[in-house]
Amino acid sequence: MELSKNKIVLRKKIFLLIFSIFIFQLFKLPYNFYYIKNSDYNSRMIISHGYCDKESYGFITETIRQFDLTDSFPIREIYYPTPGLEGLVKKIRSNYDEKYLFVLNYAQNENQNLEHFNQKRFRINNLDIDLSNYSLKKRSGNCFFWIKNE
Repeated sequence: MELSKNKIVLRKKIFLLIFSIFIFQLFKLPYNFYYIKNSDYNSRMIISHGYCDKESYGFITETIRQFDLTDSFPIREIYYPTPGLEGLVKKIRSNYDEKYLFVLNYAQNENQNLEHFNQKRFRINNLDIDLSNYSLKKRSGNCFFWIKNE
């Protein structure tokens, strides 16, 4: 009788061990704990939100630092965290500054020239943007940063 109870307890322990290993492997828990502990916030955000793909978090943050746009980047007064990029980078105000322009994930070949692209016009929230009035300051793959000509 006692032997069969020991077998049941042993089977439960083995099942729990196998199930735990499966969960650890499925979610890569040891690696994720190690990665979170040893990586900084910015590198984790670039991996999860992309440099010049997905939401282009890396390109935007690098450009803001490179051109010292921290004061010019818009700030939102009423902030509700969202899964979109504006919740990731900085709080956004509803006003748009047409001096700086980010074009992200524009589908084209990197070797193409930008002459046809300079003739494009955009309409964003009642604001007409003509790229012929802007000069390209930075490009990384399919991500572009434009500054309006003075």
